[in-house]
Amino acid sequence: MLHACIVSADTSRGLDVAEIRAHLEGRLARYKIPRHFELVDALPREDSGRLFKRKLQLERSASAGR
Repeated sequence: MLHACIVSADTSRGLDVAEIRAHLEGRLARYKIPRHFELVDALPREDSGRLFKRKLQLERSASAGR
């Protein structure tokens, strides 16, 4: 299952999940569009600045109750 975490570059403009989904439907195949979207303030980063994927996965599984 695909899950997308989205960080808005323009914080003054509110993002709408339906608007994001409509934007992707015209550009991606249907099976490539994530089923779940989550709007976040920031993504977890390691000390080197790289994306901390393991921590991101743990946060998602904990919030899903797994």
